[in-house]
Order: sequence, then structure tokens, then C-alpha cells
Amino acid sequence: MTGFVLSVPEKRVSAWFAETDPRYARAWLDSLPLADTTESAREIYRAAYTINRQDLDPQQRFELMDLYGPVVDTLCNSLQGHLTHVALPLAPKKRQIADLVRHLHTEMAFGYKACLNSLASVRLPWTRRQLALNASERAMRYLSEVLLRSYLAYLPYPVDVWREIHTLFRYAMVHGRENEPVNGGHSQAPALTIRARYLQAVLLGLTSPYQLGHGECGLIQQFLSRWAELAQLQTNLDVRNPVGYFLVDLNADAPATPFPRGAQLSESEHLLTLNTIELVRQIHTFVSRLQRGESAHSLELGLECLDSACIDLMRRLVRAWALVPRRQHSRLKRQGSVFLCVGLNALRFFSNGQRPFRLPESMNRGADADKPLAVPDLESTNSADGDDKNEMYIALDEPGAIRAENVAGAGSVVPVSMPPSETCRADRWQVCDVSPRGLLLSRTGEALNHVRVGDLLGVQRSADAAHWSVGVVRWMKSPDPASLELGVELLAPHAVPAALWPVDGQAIHEIATIALSLPAIQAMHKPATLLLSRGLFQPDRDFYLYDGSSAPRRIRLLKQLERAGTYEQVLFAAAAEH
Repeated sequence: MTGFVLSVPEKRVSAWFAETDPRYARAWLDSLPLADTTESAREIYRAAYTINRQDLDPQQRFELMDLYGPVVDTLCNSLQGHLTHVALPLAPKKRQIADLVRHLHTEMAFGYKACLNSLASVRLPWTRRQLALNASERAMRYLSEVLLRSYLAYLPYPVDVWREIHTLFRYAMVHGRENEPVNGGHSQAPALTIRARYLQAVLLGLTSPYQLGHGECGLIQQFLSRWAELAQLQTNLDVRNPVGYFLVDLNADAPATPFPRGAQLSESEHLLTLNTIELVRQIHTFVSRLQRGESAHSLELGLECLDSACIDLMRRLVRAWALVPRRQHSRLKRQGSVFLCVGLNALRFFSNGQRPFRLPESMNRGADADKPLAVPDLESTNSADGDDKNEMYIALDEPGAIRAENVAGAGSVVPVSMPPSETCRADRWQVCDVSPRGLLLSRTGEALNHVRVGDLLGVQRSADAAHWSVGVVRWMKSPDPASLELGVELLAPHAVPAALWPVDGQAIHEIATIALSLPAIQAMHKPATLLLSRGLFQPDRDFYLYDGSSAPRRIRLLKQLERAGTYEQVLFAAAAEH
């Protein structure tokens, strides 16, 4: 390990006690009440913390860490369940759980790194060489877990984690052992090489993890555990076409980056090229087979998800590993504030002047003309009960204050009902910087709305109280326990509330659904599109669209441009009346 530096804690006396004899440590671990997940995790953390600050024989330390491994895996996976679908920034108790999970993995990595440091200055017999190889793989595994758990909770990963992952791989390369299979020890997974472990970490880092939906990092990690080795690492830096190529700097505390265009790079011992072309080709094959109707399970992807969700995930991986977007506009620092509403329902409500959307009473409702005309709300779990007279909304000059107004329609119009269980709310966010196509926003403290990556947003600038732009959350990160940052892409300068129903002769109130119409933007060559609740898109099918104009018009849905967590953006065109 000479010339390679791995950080470990300084040796000190701890107030806690830990068994250092593997025989007694095993008995202590077996006695832990694993049903009390949090307390057992704290006990393991105290023990690992104590061991990592004592002088121990590297073989003894390695055996102790391998004993702790399966218990740590079980406890951390259980604790991770408490962080599923929670609001950000994390509440104090949730943040403590997230930090405990990351600290456990950090201490496990410390233990294996201490083994390597102890072996650094001695000439190793074969048995100790194998010990060094095994410790390298385990240390890389737990450092990768620190990254993964940070991504899953949208927390910044610790400093030097990437640098040490690169260092461990470089150490294996220097000794020519990166392709040797390493026994997984306590893990049930088959033996794998340090190269495979390293590729999993590097490829996950290229997916822009803070732009992924909740839990998607975990699915990608499962996929990579099976398919990462299709990617290739090479020392040749002569790349003519950078698509599918990335640059890895083994001295950097950062993930791989897109290969620089037109740059002439000299070969260096700390620079590598990552080639993802074969991996992307395999993913294209998976997408084609899924589109032909094959199940995700039959493809042996290494993960379990619904077929449609797998298609979305595979396409996202293609974009991450082949079609890397580059920033087209510079960002400018700005100060100010905006109001955000979240979701299709809230956006159509606020963009309609905080009024329910109305459909003409005169529209043909068939045999059920005596029933009130109410468009069902597909984003709510509760349907309207027929009483539309008290609609709830929030005035933006008093964020958080709920008001009730009588909005019963006149004789010629009937309001679309809002479920009484749902209230439209808006939060104030601070603007950090802006670009022609996006905003960087931040907020301190708890918000009224729970925001997730992929959520549809309404954005109201404080200087224009009657105007709502349409955006989507592209990434999020919680830099400290009390704050949250959002990267927002702006989709359109405004939206027009609309209703959509199939051309099949049924009563409108039974089949109509809420939509938002986004206008064409000629300067950016963007056509007019529709925003629908996820799952409504049916290609080449005709619908009636009513957007407040004199009469509904017949349209045909052509192409799905994007499908996110709760909505889909669809291209459409006028259709001829039959």
C-alpha cells in the first residue's frame, strides 16, 4: 500500500467497550435483539467505532469486520425502510436514521482500510496478499454504500469518498489484481472482481443520482450488480467520438465526467477512459424486448419492477451513459423569491386564477343530463361526493391560509369539483440562480408541499402575482438538516386548464379527465403539448379537448415526450371530424 493513502481515525481510548476476540464477538452479535433495529444499530456502531480506534492485528480486525457485515446489512436495510416516501428536508428523527445508516457503513469501511494500512510497509506472504485483496474489495464496497445511502436520502456524500474509491482501484491495478475474483465473505452474492465493484460505483455516479426519483438509485444498483461489467475501462485516451466515453481521474474526489470534446489528452497513470457502448447496446435490446411485450422478469435484469417502469428506467440509463446533456445556457446569480405549487391538480387550479375549471352546461351528456358535470381527479385517492359549493384554495398573499368561497356555477357553466380531502397549497422558495430554461431554488424549514424529483410544478414569480409558469423538479439535495435545494426545468411560460375525453359517445362526466395545455414556443422550436395524469396516453387515439374556448375540438395524441412520476407530456395534433 506504499504511496497510497487511506484515511482512518486516530487511535484513542473510547468510553465504549467492544469484544476484540472474534469468538466472543460472534456470541455478542448473536445476542443482539435485531427486532429493536435502531438500538441494535447503535450498539453495532459503538462497537465498530471502538474497534477502529484500537491497535489490532490486521487478520483479527478483518475477521471482526466480516462478522459485523451481515448484521450491518440487515439492520441498515431495515432502517432504510423508515426513509421511504418521506418529505424533504428530513425531519430530525429521520435525519438521525439516515446519518446512522451512513455512519455504520463508514465505520465498516474504516475497519477494512485499517487492515490495508497495517499491511502497507511489510513484505507480504501469499496469505497476506489475499487478505489485502479481500480488504480492498470490502472497503470499496462500504464506501460505495456510503455514496448509495447519501443518494437515496438526497444528502451530500462525504468528502474524499470518491478519492478513496479511486485509490483502492488504483492500488489493485498497480498490483495487477483488479481482475481476480474476490470471495464475498458474508455476502450471498457470488465472487466478483475489484474491477466489477469499481464499475458499479462509477456507473451509478454517472446517472446524476440527485436527479433520480425516490428509490431509483437502489434499482440501478441492482441492475449494475449484474450488468456493470459490460462497460470497459482502458488506458487509451485517444477517443475520436466522445459519445459513450467518460473520463475517470483517479486523483480526483469526484465521479467520472463526460469525455472532453476535441481535447488532446496525454496518457497518464491517473487517467482512464470508461467505454459504455456495449452496455448501452444491451440496454437498447432490453427496451426493444420490453416494448414487444416480454416481461421484465424474463429478461433477468437483476431488479424487480413493473414493465412500464423498467422501460422508463432503461431509457434514463441510456441518456446517462450515452447521451450526456451539456449545459447550453450559463446560470446567473439572482436573489428573490417565487411561490411553488405541486402537481397537476394544483397547477390547473392556480393557473385558472384560483377558480375551479368550468365546462359548458350545454355539452351533450347523453342520458345522464340530469347529473352534475364533474371531471374526476385522477391524482386524488378520494373522489368528489357531489357537493361543489365550498371550494378550498389558498391566497398567495397569505401562504398557508385556507379560505372557503362559494363558487357555484351560473346556469351556463358547471364547475369541475375538487375533492374535499385535497387543498391546493403554495410555498415560498428563495431563488439562488436562474437560466433561460431553469431555476435553482432553496428553502429552509418544513414546507406545506412534499416535493419529489419528477414532480410537476407551478412557479409564480413575486413580481407577477397572476402568472404561473410550468416547471418540473429535475434534481434535489438536502445540504444540511434544515434546508432543501431544487433544480427546476421550466417547460412553458404558462398553462391553460383543459379537459379531455375520448371520442366514443359516452357521457362526459363519466370519462373526462383534467389536462393542461402548454402553448407552442416558436423561439425554442417547441410545439404545443398536453400534460396528462400518468397512464392516460394512448397513441393515435382521438379525444375531445376543451380549453375554455368556444367549443371542444377534436385532437389526436401522437407521441409521448416524457413520462414522470405523476404526469406525462404528450404531443398532439388536430384531428378531422368524422
